[in-house]
Amino acid sequence: MLRRLIRRTVRSLRLMGVEDPAIESLVRTSYEAMRPSYADLDASIEKIVNVAATEEDAFRRTLVQGTTVLDMAVASAKKAGRTSLSGADAFKPPRHPRLPH
Repeated sequence: MLRRLIRRTVRSLRLMGVEDPAIESLVRTSYEAMRPSYADLDASIEKIVNVAATEEDAFRRTLVQGTTVLDMAVASAKKAGRTSLSGADAFKPPRHPRLPH
């Protein structure tokens, strides 16, 4: 559930035009605001921040890759004169030439 929250936050921030990583700042701000009620987090905050930032980084890379795949599929459909795009085409990874062993 926390992963889903982080991913939704990253996506929402991106839709608002925030391109730089922001989760660390958000977690630290939340921690400072909630610290009086949750003092036991003092010992864990660095680990929490690191895990959240790592998840943000991984999801941001996934978004970039997915956007690239979608953009390529849309461009290909437009080039072919199509006005629609199937789900399979929208999410199919691009073909890469096989590298020699």
